[in-house]
Amino acid sequence: MSWNALKRLALSLIGLLLAGSAHAQQRPELLLRGIDGEPAANLRLHLEAGASDQDWGRLRTIRKRVEQALQPYGYYEVRVRAERSEQQLRLEIQPGPRVVWAPPQLDLQGPAADLRPFRQLLQQHPFVEGQPLFHPDYDHYRDRWLQLSEEEGFFDAKWRARRLEVDRRTARATAVLSLDSGPRYHFGHLHYRGGGVRAEVLDRLDLVRPGRPYRQAEVRALHRALQETGYFSQVQLQTERREDQQVDLVARLTEAPLDRYTLGAGFGTDTGPRGRVRWQRPRVNSRGHKLESELSVSRPRTVLGSQYLLPLSHPLHHFGRLSASLEHKEIRDTRSRLLDVGYDIHRHLAHDWQISYGAHLLNERYRQGTEPWAELTYLLPGVQLSQLRLPPGPDPHRGHKSWIELVGSDRRLGASRAFLRLRLGHARLWSPLPRHRVIARAEWGAIGTSDLHDVPSSLRFFTGGDRTVRGFDYESLSPRNDRNERTGGRFLNVASLEYSYRFAEHWRAALFTDAGRAFNHDSDPWHQSVGVGLRWLSPVGQVRVDLAMPIDDDRESGWRLHIFLGPPL
Repeated sequence: MSWNALKRLALSLIGLLLAGSAHAQQRPELLLRGIDGEPAANLRLHLEAGASDQDWGRLRTIRKRVEQALQPYGYYEVRVRAERSEQQLRLEIQPGPRVVWAPPQLDLQGPAADLRPFRQLLQQHPFVEGQPLFHPDYDHYRDRWLQLSEEEGFFDAKWRARRLEVDRRTARATAVLSLDSGPRYHFGHLHYRGGGVRAEVLDRLDLVRPGRPYRQAEVRALHRALQETGYFSQVQLQTERREDQQVDLVARLTEAPLDRYTLGAGFGTDTGPRGRVRWQRPRVNSRGHKLESELSVSRPRTVLGSQYLLPLSHPLHHFGRLSASLEHKEIRDTRSRLLDVGYDIHRHLAHDWQISYGAHLLNERYRQGTEPWAELTYLLPGVQLSQLRLPPGPDPHRGHKSWIELVGSDRRLGASRAFLRLRLGHARLWSPLPRHRVIARAEWGAIGTSDLHDVPSSLRFFTGGDRTVRGFDYESLSPRNDRNERTGGRFLNVASLEYSYRFAEHWRAALFTDAGRAFNHDSDPWHQSVGVGLRWLSPVGQVRVDLAMPIDDDRESGWRLHIFLGPPL
């Protein structure tokens, strides 16, 4: 081909492209009359999708596209009148009578017909007699039959009939669905590949048992539980069907990193800067033991602690904990050094309740005000019961938390005097309106003893600070002796109410009031504060910044700043 011929060919192609572009740019404006809402929107999409076709402007093509767009909404007798100019395409549409549902013909055969999920599916169909036809209702419901069959282990399910019958004469539609479920598959063997943890430890999760009917929900629960153990960085579950209607599971597990580190920081006017370093070893050995240590440092309190976790009958819901910690505290009139070694058993109960019970051997050297230094070594048995229901995410809209703690000791266990300490509380979060949120909290405590002075300083009640009564220094609220020294209280009352409004995607503004007291007599005064706050809903959690001040208190004044990272409850 000559050079001139090539140039002519190239110019011709460019001309065709430009002409096509100009044709697209000159597409007329579409005006619809006689129909609106979702059917009109769907019609526009159908017409615009074919706007580049050469026969798009033909009335026959337009009518065909109108019928295709409106039939899913039950319009089967559509009439179209079109007027076209270079600038506009005007369609006058008479949709005609809308087809409505007739009673469906639904039939399920096989063992699936006896299962509750399938009976509910048959009862909760969308084909209400007399209601307008909507094709996607039929499509979604039909697909749900096979989806549920897969979820419940009927992998050989087959259709005997599946069709949508539309009688244009009576303007009624009938959904006809008939399914043979076939036999139900059962769980076969469960194999673990990799991960470094013994199979007998993971089998205690007890979520998939050989011989039990297959359910996809149980497979998902096993996947989630394996991840929650913390042993693995990656979990993959594969199913292998056998000819004898058995399903084997293969869990391919990748070991988690040997060590994990977590850093935390905060600031409060009452505590000054504070920091936290946490080290975790999620898998010490093949028996699934765990080890972690944490160092927490602030101006009034420093704690170094370690704990060793041993799975018992369930890696997540039943385990033992060996712990040891050393705490140094120096807060105004309180000075103490506490060495704590203990063993607790933790168990998950129904409805998200958890119980922890055990005993701790404590060696405590303390001084309260100008009282003489005292040193005790005693055994402290105790039990804790708690419940937390809080959806994940930095900004949950509902949730609650409850806790009860009971500890005590006796002279026979090394204490100076027998005592029993009870502490309980409840916090609730709810959203009365979108963007609005309310948090209420109340706590109560009491110590039963014949002489509070013989109760160790660490077990007496103090309050105040960013987790109790904001606007007051950390543990600064307490009964005082004749020398105006804080001695700690026999009883505790704390209450809080907070309102916040979400004014931006990641921000909330808050107003709050706190009240509380650690006291020995009912006549002892309450201490109250008010404040404002800002909440940043960050990717790593909620960051709370609070500015609070005491009210009606002749001993405390001025604003105090509290910064905290963590969940709202």
